[in-house]
Amino acid sequence: MNNLSWLVLPLIIAVDLAAIYHLMRRTELTSSTKLLWALIIILIPIIGVSVYYSWITLTRGRDKKRKSPFR
Repeated sequence: MNNLSWLVLPLIIAVDLAAIYHLMRRTELTSSTKLLWALIIILIPIIGVSVYYSWITLTRGRDKKRKSPFR
């Protein structure tokens, strides 16, 4: 491995761990959903984290629209 990969690898691991930590703190998800997302993040690190954070953005906006009392 070259010197650049030694710098990038810890960054990827840190981002994966942060995403899994965030995932486990979410109370609205079931255990099976958390397990599925954790496996995706671990098995496909860069793409999995990107898809997870995109999914959060899409679902949070949709949930706020549903809960709005002024709708």
